[in-house]
Amino acid sequence: MYSLHDIMIPAGRTAKLVRLPDPMNEEFRVSEVCDKLKFVEAAPVIILSGAMGTKNAKVLAGIARAAFRSGATIIDSGIGSGIEKFCMRKDVPLVGVCPEAEIAYPKINPTKRKDNELTNGHTHFFLLGDDADKTFTWGEEAKVKTDLALRIAKGRSKYGNAPTCKIVTIVLGENPASSIEDIKQAQENCFPCIFLQGSALSNDVIVAKGGFPKDESEEKKEPAADAGEPEADKPVEDELKGDGQIEDPFLKDFADEGKFFICKSNSEDIANISHLALTITLLDLKPPAKEEEAEGEPQAAAV
Repeated sequence: MYSLHDIMIPAGRTAKLVRLPDPMNEEFRVSEVCDKLKFVEAAPVIILSGAMGTKNAKVLAGIARAAFRSGATIIDSGIGSGIEKFCMRKDVPLVGVCPEAEIAYPKINPTKRKDNELTNGHTHFFLLGDDADKTFTWGEEAKVKTDLALRIAKGRSKYGNAPTCKIVTIVLGENPASSIEDIKQAQENCFPCIFLQGSALSNDVIVAKGGFPKDESEEKKEPAADAGEPEADKPVEDELKGDGQIEDPFLKDFADEGKFFICKSNSEDIANISHLALTITLLDLKPPAKEEEAEGEPQAAAV
């Protein structure tokens, strides 16, 4: 059902590698793998959704800080996002879950690093599928990430009524196929979602929701006397690019009707809201009603 290995990233550290030829098999239990990997104590979990590319690396440092402060484990896609070095500095567990057909193994002394390479800084990798019989694509790993997060948040306790730690999904949106499935899993399991400004997907959702509220203190400030103000000092809102036009039907409905947080591309902001979401309940979330139940509900009588 699965096999355990050690993988050494060139010029990096050793990580645990779990190969899952068919994680959808009814006999597969993620709890058995977690027991082998000694995920015993319950811990909060951050699911980093759609992480691909390092353009937001400095911002992701805030997520690593929030994970460190709350004792959380981070689950991502196993490929480079820029959060790895911050997790290593603070000794935060970083678990990569990805389809094996979608990733590349790192090489020694490469002339150019591929965007889909497994990266140093991860403590564990879960690779789905095999080369012979069954392969998976981005998005199909979402259920495994969710099951793994639920098991880590629950821990392995001999007491059946032990409290479960919180799970939050932070949507980067740089890999839309993966992000949309992660959001579906978050909605079904009542995980709070935070959309981080930056990618086209996240920006469109933020714009569709009305954008960021205007800061009155910024409006009252007099314009700077120096016309040569550096670009970096301009308000973050100016960088929000998106037309709010969402093609995916599920994501459009979620943006219109769903409950979620939006966050500027700022390290301190994402650190604070992530830590808050991991420690207290901020949203009253309920799983979506099943179609069969919705059809069978009695209609309200006209008055």
